[in-house]
Amino acid sequence: MQGRLWRVFGILAIGHVVLMFGGLLLEGMLPQLGSSKADAVKGLVDGGMTARFAGGYVEALSMIVFLVGALLLGRLLRGRTDISAWLASCTVATAAITAGSALIVGFPAGAAAIYGGHHGADLGTITTMNDLRNFAFFLAVAVQGVFAVCASAGILATRTLGPWLGWGGIAVGAVSLVSVAGAGDGAHNFGNLALLAWWVVLGVAALRHRVSSAAAAGSRDSVAV
Repeated sequence: MQGRLWRVFGILAIGHVVLMFGGLLLEGMLPQLGSSKADAVKGLVDGGMTARFAGGYVEALSMIVFLVGALLLGRLLRGRTDISAWLASCTVATAAITAGSALIVGFPAGAAAIYGGHHGADLGTITTMNDLRNFAFFLAVAVQGVFAVCASAGILATRTLGPWLGWGGIAVGAVSLVSVAGAGDGAHNFGNLALLAWWVVLGVAALRHRVSSAAAAGSRDSVAV
C-alpha cells in the first residue's frame, strides 16, 4: 500500500507543476510590485478577462493538487521517531499556509483586480489589489521554502528516497527563503522556479521509489500504534 501511495504522490507532485505552468500560459503575466502605470493598464485593464480568469482557475487547481500532495507527503514521511513525526507535522502545517496564502488571499485579490480593471474601477484601487496579490505570492514562496526544508529534513530523518534529495531540497528551500528578500527586484521568481524544479525531481523519485518489506512493516506498525 505504501508503494502505491508514493506513486500517487509522484503523480500529484508532477501534476502540480504541469497545472501551474499551464495556468501561467493561459493567464499571462500580471504586473509585478512597483510596475509602471502603463504596465498596470496592460496587465489589469487590457487583454481578455476570460483567458486570465481561466488561467487563474487552473493555477488554483494546481495549488489544490499541491496541498493534497503535500499532506500525503507528510503522512509518508511520518516515520517512527519523535523527530520524524515533528518534521511531518511541520511539513503539513507549512503546506497548508502556502496553499492558504494563495487560495484565500492571492488568487481572489488578483481576480478582483482584473475584474475591477474591466469594469471601470480606478487604477489606484486595482493596483492596490494587485499589490496584495504580489505580497501573498511573496509569502507563499517564503513559506514553501520552509516546507521544502521540513520535508527534506524528513527525507533525511526517515532515510527515504535518498540523502541527495534531502540535502538538495534543504538547499532549494534556503534559496527560496533568501530570494524573497529581493522580491522587489523579482528575485523571488528564481526561488519559485527552484521550488517547482524540486517538485518535479521529487515526483520522479517518488514514482521510482520501491518500499522495502521492512519499511512497509514499520509503516503498518506505526499505523497500528
